[in-house]
Amino acid sequence: MMSGLDVKPNLGDSVRRRVCESFKQQIPGGIHVPKHSDASLVASLAQALENNPEIRSLDFRCHIIEEGIALIKDVLGDNETVTNLDVSANRLGDEGVAHVAKLLEQTRTLSRVAIADNCIHPRGAMLLGKALHNQATLTALDLRGNYIEDSGAQELAAGITTNHTLKYLNLRGNDIQAEGVRHLAHAIQSSKIISYLGLRDNQAGVDGTAALAAAMLMNTTITHLNLHGNSVQTCGARKLADALQRNSSLRHLYLGRNGICDQGAQALSSALARNGSLTHLSLEDNRIQDAGALGFGVCLAANNTMILLDLGFNGIGDKGAAELAKGIVQNKSIRRIVLRHNWITDDGAVCLAESTARSTSLEELDLSENEVPDIFETPRQAMQQNRAWRIRLDFFYDLMLSLQRACKACSSACFQNGACVSKHADGAVQILLQIVGRGGGTAQLLLQLIVSFCF
Repeated sequence: MMSGLDVKPNLGDSVRRRVCESFKQQIPGGIHVPKHSDASLVASLAQALENNPEIRSLDFRCHIIEEGIALIKDVLGDNETVTNLDVSANRLGDEGVAHVAKLLEQTRTLSRVAIADNCIHPRGAMLLGKALHNQATLTALDLRGNYIEDSGAQELAAGITTNHTLKYLNLRGNDIQAEGVRHLAHAIQSSKIISYLGLRDNQAGVDGTAALAAAMLMNTTITHLNLHGNSVQTCGARKLADALQRNSSLRHLYLGRNGICDQGAQALSSALARNGSLTHLSLEDNRIQDAGALGFGVCLAANNTMILLDLGFNGIGDKGAAELAKGIVQNKSIRRIVLRHNWITDDGAVCLAESTARSTSLEELDLSENEVPDIFETPRQAMQQNRAWRIRLDFFYDLMLSLQRACKACSSACFQNGACVSKHADGAVQILLQIVGRGGGTAQLLLQLIVSFCF
């Protein structure tokens, strides 16, 4: 049975109407209208929706006009089955979004609405904010890529304050600066329901970040906070660090591209050594060097809730890698560490690899795009003999395969207990010497690591 309908825009109007008519009673899952469809097709699909109680979602990510969104509003006003509506990328503007706001006031079923990339300005945000006051079903609102600015954020914040259902709010890329963020912070401080706040690619700055940090001291429901690309800087990172020492609800914190530097990283790592709730921290592209990495080495040794740590696109070298390696050995929860595009050479990579071999939790270590020999650079999945390891170092992968091929040529029992390793070790060492181009000591160390993975 059909689960959706995709009508291409190059069909003639009469053909499209007949196709839509034929599927009126055959669309149990949802309707998707492709880009560049016209208002007449929207009308036909709206009619199909009206006659089909099985529909749960409407995807109108296409160039519909105000007339089309007005029709959707009229159809869904009394509808009791549709829960998801996506009208993104339509350039509806404030006039068009006024119909969406009215729909939110009328609907008894809509729970997820996406209005991303629609040229919504402060006036449109004001209408949506008013609609939120008495809205009783909406749980997710996606407003990415609009222009609501500070005054629009203030109107939305007012709606959030009295709303009791909204859990997810995405305001990425909306020209919101510190003033607007302060209003949002005040709203979430008293909110008992919102759990995701997306502010990526705005301009919260130090002041806006400080307001959010203060709100986190009172809020007990926010689990995801995205501040990627918000000019948080070192001072803002310190404010967040202070909040993390007392907040116990936040699980995911995204702080990439914020100019946090070593001092901000040290403040965050010190706080996380005492925090027992955060599981995912992203700090890519923050000009963090060895001093900042040192703090996270200490943090990993004390913290046993962290699952993912992303330090990619920074300036961490071998010294910082060695400090991180010490923390990895002692940590019991970390599963993935991203160190992509740093200044780590093969010496730092060996330190990390040795700690990885001793770790009981780490599943993926990303060392791609570092200052190591070319053989390191291409990511591969490897180390899957006994555990789901993914070590992105090609020489490990090549050596492991060579050693396994040699050992598997012996008897099965010999391979299982590893007794043949010494028999084939000399050949494996020679292979490793060719790959790394180093002395026997380095090769022997790496061989021991490979053997520990293989058996």
